[in-house]
Amino acid sequence: MTEPEKHTVLIVDDDEQILRLIEGQLAHTPHRVIPTASPAEAIHVLKSCEVSVLLCDLNMPDINGNAVLNTARDCNPNIISIVMSGGTDHSATIRAINEGGVWKFLMKPWACDELLEMVTAGISRYETLCHQQRQLEQLAQHVKEDTQNLNEHMREKINSAGEKEAAGVPETTVRRKQIRINKKGAQVKLKTPEAPPEEAVASDDRKVVRIVKKKTVTINKPVEEEPASPAPPKEDLDRPTSDIIEDERYQLNNSLGQGTFGIVYLAEDRLLDIPVAIKILDAIFTSDDDLTALLRDNTRMAMQLSHKHIVRLHNFQPVDEYFFLVMEYVEGRNLREILQLYHHLPMATVLQILKVCADALSYAHRHNVVHGDLKPTNLMLTNDGVLKIVGFGMAGVATLLHHKGKHIRGRDILYLSPEQAQGQATDHRGDIYSLAVVAHELLTGELPFADSSPTLDTILYGPDEMTGLSPLVAAAIEKAMAFHPDGRWESVERFFDAVMEAANV
Repeated sequence: MTEPEKHTVLIVDDDEQILRLIEGQLAHTPHRVIPTASPAEAIHVLKSCEVSVLLCDLNMPDINGNAVLNTARDCNPNIISIVMSGGTDHSATIRAINEGGVWKFLMKPWACDELLEMVTAGISRYETLCHQQRQLEQLAQHVKEDTQNLNEHMREKINSAGEKEAAGVPETTVRRKQIRINKKGAQVKLKTPEAPPEEAVASDDRKVVRIVKKKTVTINKPVEEEPASPAPPKEDLDRPTSDIIEDERYQLNNSLGQGTFGIVYLAEDRLLDIPVAIKILDAIFTSDDDLTALLRDNTRMAMQLSHKHIVRLHNFQPVDEYFFLVMEYVEGRNLREILQLYHHLPMATVLQILKVCADALSYAHRHNVVHGDLKPTNLMLTNDGVLKIVGFGMAGVATLLHHKGKHIRGRDILYLSPEQAQGQATDHRGDIYSLAVVAHELLTGELPFADSSPTLDTILYGPDEMTGLSPLVAAAIEKAMAFHPDGRWESVERFFDAVMEAANV
């Protein structure tokens, strides 16, 4: 018979009697129990070994319990934190609730069975979270292998077409097919994997960006000709030109893709000798004073964020009539590309994605930073299975653009909360709404709307009846997508907990 896995349980309390009591009550479990009244020792244990369950008293005069909880989350995002409380001063407990990361509360005094049951359940939850993380790592490996296979297949087709052209054989255009099978009114889509976007493949054509300080710089643009047809609507965002200028520090290589508000390039930071991603924003950000002010405020706040699952924003600079953002470069695929490969993802994988997003977003929300533009293209899975959120610094931009009647591309509008889509102010509950839309799409491969036309009416009409999900999971997502923010989950972590409980994992 297989022996149960041995976990580490850390107990932090300034009362030696409490420490001895808990140590005795857990003595018959197979786990390693470490009691301590020293905050320095507690932090050393958290940093030096894998702690599965943390029991921590917050009402300690000489120990900052919230500091211990924060260190625990930083060292191990999957750690299960149980707060012990028995005092009349609940300020520390309220702060812990607001900052998130607390799983359960254990009120003093407690029964031995209650403690054992809570620790056992906590370890079970920890094992589940670790299993989900392994699922994410396996997904990253599969994506890498499947993408390589697709690239090889595409190269073979190109070579074959070249050989046929050299031999004088007419080229046959091959179109991908999307098969639709109708069963009892339901529409099931079987999609063939799509090739990765061309811009994700390394190119030999190098474009160079020059960011020149204290100099007048120019951007080479094509000579404008008299339009043969009416000019495009003003609400279309001006794209930055591909031929920007050179600088000693940043050299642009290949394009990584076109986002909602600009074009992203892989670049080299010559000063630090590291790869970075540079997003050259649309010209409207410099031509509209409101957008310029909003962007400056957002990036100033976003640059203060430092979290394992948030892509770091390094720099924000103007270059002639454009702004550009310098960000941490993440080598991997975004969830839009992954959905194009697999159509939808298994529940365990989606739960881990939601767990990571909840952890990163709650950290940002505690620092009064809202993302405001959550969607699959802003969720990156690295090649080694680490999920990172991209796009902090653009909060409120989509709302302001829409309020000014500017054009927002395609499906991106469908991830906005109703208040954002109507140009109203938003808070952390807007992120909860957007994350729920993403969760539905990851689980089913479809957006949760009867009509997926990218219009304001689609958002205001609300989600369609959610099929393909268990009733409890659907109910958790529907609550997160409530039309009024007050009807949604109070925090992004509470939303994750609700989905996880509904999935019976």
